[in-house]
Amino acid sequence: MKRPSDSASGAPKKGARSFSKNYQRKRKKFVRDTWPTIRLVQVRQALKYLVDCRVQNAEGFMEGARKFYDSREDAELFAEQKAMERKNEGTSILALSADQERQAVRAFRLLKERGAKVDLVEVVNSYLRHMAKVEEQMTVEKLLERFLAHKRNNPKRALSGRHLDDLEHRLNLFVKGRAGVNGTAAISGFGNCAAHKVGHREIEEWLLALPMGRTTRSKYRTHLNAFFNFGEQIGASGENPIRRVSEMGKDEPPKGILTVAQARELLKQADDGIKAAVAIGLFAGLRPEAEICRLDWADVHLNKEMLRDPAGNEVQSYGFIEVRQSKGASGERMVHIQPNLYEWLRRLRPTGQAAGRVCKGYDRFNELLKEAAEAAKISPWPHDALRHTFCTMHFAAFRDEARTMADSGHRNATTFRNHYRRPLPQKVAFDFWKIIPPKKTKAGKVVEFQKKEAA
Repeated sequence: MKRPSDSASGAPKKGARSFSKNYQRKRKKFVRDTWPTIRLVQVRQALKYLVDCRVQNAEGFMEGARKFYDSREDAELFAEQKAMERKNEGTSILALSADQERQAVRAFRLLKERGAKVDLVEVVNSYLRHMAKVEEQMTVEKLLERFLAHKRNNPKRALSGRHLDDLEHRLNLFVKGRAGVNGTAAISGFGNCAAHKVGHREIEEWLLALPMGRTTRSKYRTHLNAFFNFGEQIGASGENPIRRVSEMGKDEPPKGILTVAQARELLKQADDGIKAAVAIGLFAGLRPEAEICRLDWADVHLNKEMLRDPAGNEVQSYGFIEVRQSKGASGERMVHIQPNLYEWLRRLRPTGQAAGRVCKGYDRFNELLKEAAEAAKISPWPHDALRHTFCTMHFAAFRDEARTMADSGHRNATTFRNHYRRPLPQKVAFDFWKIIPPKKTKAGKVVEFQKKEAA
């Protein structure tokens, strides 16, 4: 077979399946034997010109790019461009000062210590992109002042004092650090560092060094993410470094619900100052911190009346609770009051008081709830026990997932099924909704809790 001849453009003919031994030897020879070399090689069933721009690194390995071209002219043009670039760079290297050469050596050493297999030019370009987003340089301490001032005057929604205090407390530890206490290691702070120079590696090492549990570390990471997001928005920290910080796993709290006997005993032992709040948590499913402790008696509408549904059937109504403040706009809703909750709230509502907080402060509520749980001998206390108990008992009794989710303010059915709903016999749930307040005799004595027997 004849040797394929180059076309007018210099491209070898394609499609040949075999070549003579003489040509096989010739095609292995270099078309260009100086750097970058050019060879004629077979790629599948076509001949192409390979421009080899690789060089040997300090470890003896070849690194660099190789490119294939159909025509010899294109390959030689690219090779000449690369040769000229190398010549120009070589001239520039001669112009480097001794100090610049030492800086380059230190930079390569640092990259090697980190195990980073990247080009030094790539590192510089990354830094320049980062700095392009820094409009105003400031220390981490100064950025925290700006961040807290922004949060106190949040344009979206007013944040609770408790949330602001928690935010300030955690971020102050990041800024100022803490001396070692009772044998614990000291925690370093970043207050004097420039905000745009704090990297994700330093932050991750700081988080992992905290002498705290996984859940607490996760909370710190969440606050730092909001902090550096704000810094990115105002052009003080470049890109948010928290995006590259690993997620901190959380300690799983004990999950479970209260039994009927435990719920009854908890209400019995609860202080009068939180008894109404506990009843609302158990029988209406409101969130303790975000909803119950912000609830006003003016939003509790107790109204026992007979209504007619669209089909003309009579339905007994006991009123509703209007949830105005929640975790978000989606949490605002109207919760139907069940018959037993109606009895509790009618008894516990302050006489002649149309408005006022149902519960004064989450911290105080939480403290008294723990005391009531201890008195009722409920140990361990299940995570978010009141709300989880409501969701499970409501669904088990009424068998209507949409209705339970609407009353509890859930949007995601998967979250509701995985975390809030527990399999439970309907008979047990019926007993739960029969928990009513103790009755008073004519002499003013309180009779023990009455439990209605199932018909």
